[in-house]
Amino acid sequence: MVCSGRTPQACNHLNPPEPTTFPTSTLATASITTLMPREAKNKRVTYNTPGDAHELTFSVYRRKKLMLEEGIVEFFLNNLLAASKQMKFDIWAYVVMPDHVHILLWPREEVYDMAEIRTRIKKPVAERAFELHPEWRKRMTVKVSGKPVTRFWQKGAGYDRNLFSPSVILASIDYIHNNPVRKGLVEAATEWVWSSARNYAGLKGEIPVVFYEPPHYT
Repeated sequence: MVCSGRTPQACNHLNPPEPTTFPTSTLATASITTLMPREAKNKRVTYNTPGDAHELTFSVYRRKKLMLEEGIVEFFLNNLLAASKQMKFDIWAYVVMPDHVHILLWPREEVYDMAEIRTRIKKPVAERAFELHPEWRKRMTVKVSGKPVTRFWQKGAGYDRNLFSPSVILASIDYIHNNPVRKGLVEAATEWVWSSARNYAGLKGEIPVVFYEPPHYT
């Protein structure tokens, strides 16, 4: 079977990994943090697998509805676009909700580090948020080991899922675009300004995205 997808990496799903085991080459490029068994629910495993897309979710600290406050969403999207150029990844889909964001991205390089990409996306936004709204600091500061720590994002790396199957990728795009509809914020996905649903519908989006094209087989 020959895959004539948009990129060679798009054809990786022809030989998908087993669900519970990973080849040595995959583990060699994985960033893995393992906790004690009783802490398994907080386990963070990131696979920097060439050709995979990554579905990300970041939530504001304590799910506070701050993403659409003055200056935040605009800076977030401009920073996301800048990060995509610097870190060499395509933005396939995104949506900014009042208290969280979803992003589907595809690293263009075979060697990449999702931890660095996530930090590049999140850190400038947190810094800018407290510059624009210093009054937020007090209610978003907690003590860690007795020392005050101010957080804009929820603790941890956030949700990061590797995707390689075209059907799952398309389902992810649909899920991302319909988030505002499911939350009752709009009746149609294209009515939500802060989403790539508008781009896919041929309307003007806030930032450009790369349209995902499923591979064709011959």
